[in-house]
Amino acid sequence: GALLGSMGIDEQSQLEHRLNRDLATVAGRVERAVAADKPSLAYFSPLPPERTGISNYSLALLPHLAAHYRITVIVNQDRVDERPELAGIAVESHDWFQHRADQFDRILYHIGNAPFHGHMFDALTRWPGVVMLHDFFLGHVVGHLNNLNPGYLQKCLYEGWGFSALADCQDKASPEDIIWQYPLNAEVLDNALGMIVHSAYSQTLARLYFRDALRQQWHIIPHLKEPAEETDKLQARRQLGLPEDAFVVCSFGHITPTKLHLNILRAWQASQLHSDSQCWLVFVGEVATGRHGEQISKLLNKLKNL
Repeated sequence: GALLGSMGIDEQSQLEHRLNRDLATVAGRVERAVAADKPSLAYFSPLPPERTGISNYSLALLPHLAAHYRITVIVNQDRVDERPELAGIAVESHDWFQHRADQFDRILYHIGNAPFHGHMFDALTRWPGVVMLHDFFLGHVVGHLNNLNPGYLQKCLYEGWGFSALADCQDKASPEDIIWQYPLNAEVLDNALGMIVHSAYSQTLARLYFRDALRQQWHIIPHLKEPAEETDKLQARRQLGLPEDAFVVCSFGHITPTKLHLNILRAWQASQLHSDSQCWLVFVGEVATGRHGEQISKLLNKLKNL
């Protein structure tokens, strides 16, 4: 009541429409699931060989979910690696799903801040489901969609934050400045039936940016972690070409501004470690394109043992 009272008539109408749509969607899926041994699940996620951690995350998670659901993984990629984890699990295209969306009892979207997830934005609007939100800030995938459909970035800004955000967009020298100022995830939050995140920090950010306007149920599921296999460390160092007694510092994942690699490099440069041949700093991941990638490459060329 307090939320509706603070809204205009048009906003109330839109919210009521979404709530009625979501209730009808859930009711239909529950009815079908009761009649089957296992509910059917449309599982939106990239899969290997796509170069994203979410594809590997899904590969580890799917065998466990298959005990509870009849799963069809929906992908938007040219090919999928044959992996034992996918045994008994159907894999279909986004186009295939569009003609059969109403046949599924549950829909789960794995959404992260990369172009691999761009097609999910429209699908989520048309077929609401639960969202596993791997990244709270979605500016890079919105930027990708804006390249395909000019004006999409401005649309997301206006719908999430109004005219003041559009004014900020006009004042910024680069779109990269905007995508770090605004999370650009309002469309995803509006259309999700529920949210799953890996930590309470995402919920904290949601309250910071959206205050009390969040209506979904949020659940925290810690990041999936499989026990590491026993490894011969000396043999591993030999295979990687690292000295057996070297001091090694590593950072894993795509080299993007959020990982603060520039800060790490500058701290390494300011210390005595960078001039010690027994000290190694290793970044394991693809360097992002754009201004950040150029800064990283330029600084890397100046340093040793990297």
